[in-house]
Amino acid sequence: MSEFIYFATKLLNLTEDEVKQRYYENDAVKDGAADEILSTVSKKITDAKTDGQANFDKGFQKAEAKYKSAAEKLFSEKTGVEYSDGRTLDEMIEEYSERNRKKSLTDADIKIHPLYRDLEKNSIKVDEYNKLKQEHEQFVSNFQRKSVLDQVKPKVWNIVSSINPVLEANPKVAETRKNTFLSLFDSYDYQIEGDDIIVLKDGNRIEDNFKNPLKFDEFVKDHASNYFEFNKQKPTGGAGNNGGGGDSGFDIPMPKSLDEFNEQRSKLSGEKLVKYGALGRDYLQKLGLL
Repeated sequence: MSEFIYFATKLLNLTEDEVKQRYYENDAVKDGAADEILSTVSKKITDAKTDGQANFDKGFQKAEAKYKSAAEKLFSEKTGVEYSDGRTLDEMIEEYSERNRKKSLTDADIKIHPLYRDLEKNSIKVDEYNKLKQEHEQFVSNFQRKSVLDQVKPKVWNIVSSINPVLEANPKVAETRKNTFLSLFDSYDYQIEGDDIIVLKDGNRIEDNFKNPLKFDEFVKDHASNYFEFNKQKPTGGAGNNGGGGDSGFDIPMPKSLDEFNEQRSKLSGEKLVKYGALGRDYLQKLGLL
């Protein structure tokens, strides 16, 4: 078999005899036979492409329509947008967007929103919060104040003990009297600065007649002079004191007026302040000035 006949049979799907009948004359290949074969093959290729594209387009369109329909139905189920034949997915999306387009919210809209309602239910009311805050602050203030008083009161009693107060013979009664006296110091505030203690009342420091802060030991002894009697000390001078303390050996004249009493007290400290405070008040009472 010649090469021409072989290729012709393969390209044109013809038998050897059919090739010879079409393209041979007197046992020789006709002129233009090769061009004719190429033209025939080219046409078959073109026709195959055209038919293939048409079939592909037809299949694609069918699949596209199937999946679009499924997508439209699914979109309708998830969003509530009505689905109907002839309605496109683009139209359904547009309706959904319009329906859910953002709008400005009023206070009333916010207050009925489920999230706001949940927050409201699980939040503390302002009045209740303020009450709890106030109670907490009061607790902290009381705790800090107790801590300060726990430091101040032992110092108070040490000062009082140093000037020999007369206490009851019964220990329980004496302890009660001591505690009652110490409770007097609950009505003041204190600012502790190392070994110094500044006494405050209503936020202001307590001062002496010269506008200096009153010394803590004088403050304590002044209170003690109104609450206790003290064991008498041994006489230190002559019998007389110009209207003073009699046989106590106290050498400061007794006051003739309340102003004189206060002025003299501002000049004293320690044991003399305590004694003068007690004797001076007693003397003024006898004069009817207190």
